[in-house]
Order: sequence, then C-alpha cells, then structure tokens
Amino acid sequence: MGFQSILPVLRIASRMPFARVVFQEYDMTVTDVLANASAIVLCLLAASAPAHAAGDASRGATAFQACASCHSVNPGEQLTGPSLANVWHQKAGTVPGFARYSEAMKKASIVWDENTLDRWLANPSAVIPGTSMTFPGIPDAAVRQDVIAYLKSASEGNAPSASRSRAGMMMGQPSKLNLKQAPPEGHVVSIAHCRDTYSVKTADGKVNRCGSSTSGSKRIPATSGRKPASR
Repeated sequence: MGFQSILPVLRIASRMPFARVVFQEYDMTVTDVLANASAIVLCLLAASAPAHAAGDASRGATAFQACASCHSVNPGEQLTGPSLANVWHQKAGTVPGFARYSEAMKKASIVWDENTLDRWLANPSAVIPGTSMTFPGIPDAAVRQDVIAYLKSASEGNAPSASRSRAGMMMGQPSKLNLKQAPPEGHVVSIAHCRDTYSVKTADGKVNRCGSSTSGSKRIPATSGRKPASR
C-alpha cells in the first residue's frame, strides 16, 4: 500500500482520540505507521465502530410475555413453539422434544447468539425464508436487545420475573389470557360434527351449530333438537 493511497486515511484516523493514544503509547514514527498502515487502520476503525447497546433482562422479561403464549422458557415445556430455555448458542431447529419445525428451520445453519437473535427478532421471514413462525418482528432495536438479554439469562438459569400487566404495551400485543377464568358461555366443553355441520357445546349448557347446512350459526339449548354426533 503506497504512501499516497494511505495518507488520506491516516489523516482522518490520526484525529481520532484513540489514534493519538496508540501513537504515543508505542512511540511510533511515520515510517512505522506506513509499514503497518493496514493493521493500524483496521484497529482504529474497529475501536470506533458502534456496538450493540446492552439489553436489560428485567425489561426483556416483561416484553417476552407477548411471546409467552407460544414459547416457554421452562426446559422441556413445548407449546405452539419450542421451549427457549437453552436457546443461547443452540443451533436452530434442534430443541429436543419439539416436532413441529418447518423444513426451512430444520435446514437452517444458524446458531442463536446476540447477532442472529437480533436479526431474527427484527424480521424472522427474512432470516429464514419459509419459516412457519407467523410473527412480523420487533421494529424497536432497544426492545429486541432487552428480549435477547432475557433469553440469555433464561439459558443461564437466572431469568428475572416479569410484570404481565405491561407486556402487551411493550410490543403492541395483548398479554397471555387465563382461559380458566373464561365465562361459562366462552368455555368450550365439547366439539362434534356431522358432515359439514359443527356443534360446539359450552359450559352454560348451550350448543352453537354452524356449517353450510345451517343458515349462519345457531345457539340453542343443549337438550333441544338432535344431539350432536360423536366424532
């Protein structure tokens, strides 16, 4: 690398505070600088490059509650999605006991760390095209870093607890509902069908029937009309 080609770069680099420290610490002459120009420039650029802001695991625990309907951080607890208990430095698509991975996820050669998780949480389908995960991503980089910090702490076994009341606000999604507290008319006790007609019985004793042979859906007492066919 010739003097003329490196001189503009060195002029810019020499104005960096870090550069003055390097030159003074090692008593470097102009000849030394030119002889080691490539290494020095790379060092200076690396030192001045912005780094990811460290996330907050406690805030991440709250934000993660919007994901908790599909993912658990308890080992071996598989929901719609796999357990994320040991996601840190784990290869994608390899959680033991989870059998619903898409082919795209199974074939992905990705290991989860800060960088890959940040890209995935920002836009899953861009990182692994064909993934079956129906999640649009988290646009806020700070929230992503918080969630990543929480997942790392969960993998280390010291995940903080979360405040569920704020989880939906953090990511624009509702918090996980407690279905055991559903009212009787919303508590399904059985589902049966006969050809194209489905009959859904709720805990209040009513049956809701719908299908192409019915005009819309009809809600009738369970004891009236014909009994729903067994599946």
